[in-house]
Amino acid sequence: MKKLSRDEVAKLLEEALDHTETSGKDEILNSIHVAESRTGARLITITGGMLQNPENQAMLQALNSREAGGFVKNLTEVIKRGSEKFMEKFFVGYGHKSIGDCGVVPLWIDGLSMVATKQFENWPLFSGQETSTRYVDVTGVGWLNPLSLKKTFGNSAIKQFYEAFDWLFSFYKDALPKMKETVRARFPRENESESQYENAVHAKTCDILGAYLPCGAKTNMSIIMNIRQLGEHLQQMSFDPLPEVSWLAEDCMEFLHAIYPSSFPPKLYEGQAEYWKKVRKETAYFLTLENYPEYRFGHDLTDFETVWKNWSWALKERPKGCELPKEMRKLGNCRVTHLQDYRSMRDGYRHRDGTNRVPCAVMNFGMEDWYEKQMIFNEDLYRKSLNVLYKIEKFYSKNTKDCYRHTVWGFPFVSNKSTLLEFQYIVPMGYRQPCERTLTFPSTVYYVELRTGTRVHPTERAVALKVTKSLRENFPGITLYVDESESEWDIKRGKDVIAVRYSSI
Repeated sequence: MKKLSRDEVAKLLEEALDHTETSGKDEILNSIHVAESRTGARLITITGGMLQNPENQAMLQALNSREAGGFVKNLTEVIKRGSEKFMEKFFVGYGHKSIGDCGVVPLWIDGLSMVATKQFENWPLFSGQETSTRYVDVTGVGWLNPLSLKKTFGNSAIKQFYEAFDWLFSFYKDALPKMKETVRARFPRENESESQYENAVHAKTCDILGAYLPCGAKTNMSIIMNIRQLGEHLQQMSFDPLPEVSWLAEDCMEFLHAIYPSSFPPKLYEGQAEYWKKVRKETAYFLTLENYPEYRFGHDLTDFETVWKNWSWALKERPKGCELPKEMRKLGNCRVTHLQDYRSMRDGYRHRDGTNRVPCAVMNFGMEDWYEKQMIFNEDLYRKSLNVLYKIEKFYSKNTKDCYRHTVWGFPFVSNKSTLLEFQYIVPMGYRQPCERTLTFPSTVYYVELRTGTRVHPTERAVALKVTKSLRENFPGITLYVDESESEWDIKRGKDVIAVRYSSI
């Protein structure tokens, strides 16, 4: 990890400082700390001054959700426009509470992979944002080649990995304008404004083409957590079997230690290092060779008659938009086991009141059908997509076929998990993965009511609708406020942007 000097930070923030009065430049430079991780990602944190203001922090993180420019670009916008009346001047067309979450230590990480992002987010009290592939073309951020971080691979293997990434990125960039034309032809503009319509077209296009981005595509993310939670999470991640994840966690702790020496890293007691190393190796990346179910629902609420007797008023009288009482968590959990594409899985896994097992991305279960059905509307792009996926599958199969073995009784097992972990970086995010979610009963209800909306990605919405059906079958009489309408197009997504409300601002 390399910490940037004050002069280096000033050069990096040159555009932002140009919009700052001379008296305020020192305050900004004294409060922003920047370092470069060994992975190439940029680490940024703030310790005071104007950027310690909660409204400034909220604006910085909100902009990160819909911009691929990272911290520096967002900082320039904050300085140019100000955030004293952020909620009056800007509207957040997003609908999630996470923008308003608060904490003690903010941390921005620009340029980490989708794989690493899921490990940062896999924590019950995580709060933050990441650049959304449903709204933003992230190809300009690049990709991370995991082999380049290890010295055990030669230049030939590293080059082949870069070629595989290039196949996918080149297809995405070439397909983006063409798929927009296809979407416009399928869903002609009606009475909405041109800007709203074009935003909706872009969002629909990103929904389709996001399937062809590799899991190793880079993104930007922000984290805001209290010192204890962040410290414990980073410490456990530092024992991850993937170099990108472990190096990032180590560098984040070293970076924060330089600023908060009495708080980071947390003390490591005897035996803990060996324990967490084994835990991360065995559990951080869910990998199964079973005939995984398309969908299966289960729960451990063994005495629903008693539950209904004591809580029927809460289940029947609950108004729309109101969550079930948190006390109902004690009633038990619901478990959903299913196959889902990696891209949409990441949305569903944002519900952290439970346990979500993050899969090691593989290609064994094929591409999600929905993406192929969308591509068929453009025959030329459809043929090109099949060609790209054929090359990726051939490359993946050639390099991972020796990772599997069979016992003398014929049962398969993974003999080389480390190679599978590395090759997940080139798996397109439209490929289905084995998913396992265990949520509390109130959280399951909240999940289906949020994720059945027509703005939700169709492959995630399909899972939520299945869970809705299961809840009704298992808990007769339960009131659920879900949207079960058939919808291929929702113009409201054209308003899911962070935009200036008044032209004078």
